[in-house]
Order: sequence, then structure tokens, then C-alpha cells
Amino acid sequence: MNFAGGAAALIFTVAVKQNISDAISGCYQDEMAGLDAAVNIASEFAAKLRGGR
Repeated sequence: MNFAGGAAALIFTVAVKQNISDAISGCYQDEMAGLDAAVNIASEFAAKLRGGR
């Protein structure tokens, strides 16, 4: 991975972390919806890391 690719991956990872954090914060209003959202975000991120499989 070149520098630009590494920087893009880091930015994407930070965005995913923020999305998961926001989803978990939403648990205070609706616990199941917030946890479901966090799991979905993490699953989509894992799929991207695996190459979209």
C-alpha cells in the first residue's frame, strides 16, 4: 500500500470508528437500534477489509 492508500485507509478507519461511536451513543435512546447499527457498521467495515466479499 502506498502512502496515499494508507492515508485513505486511515481516514476511512477514523470515520468508521466515529460512526460506531455515534451508533453506540444512540443506545441511550433505543438500545437495540444503537447496537444493531454499530454491528452493521463494523460488519461493513470488515467486509471492505476482506475485499468486499
